[in-house]
Amino acid sequence: PATTPISFPVTAAPVFTGMIPSTTTAGHADFTLTAIGTSFVVGAQITWNGTPLTTTYVSPTNLTATIPAALVTSAGTATLKVINPGVAPTGPRTFTITP
Repeated sequence: PATTPISFPVTAAPVFTGMIPSTTTAGHADFTLTAIGTSFVVGAQITWNGTPLTTTYVSPTNLTATIPAALVTSAGTATLKVINPGVAPTGPRTFTITP
């Protein structure tokens, strides 16, 4: 019997190498964060301490997200990751909020 090939998309795991900015001051207003890396796809999301942010796909190497002021009200750190749809997230990157 003949077989019919089946095609399915394969999404590469993203690599999250850095972000701009990587720090801000506590009490800062909303700002745009740019994630830098490779293999980002349409539908990828940046997460902040596990919570997905509204993310804009710019290119396979850049994503942006608006960081609301409510997330940077006090000094500390946040863990950011990038997730491509259907693929495990990247390793974490640390964002620092200075006093």
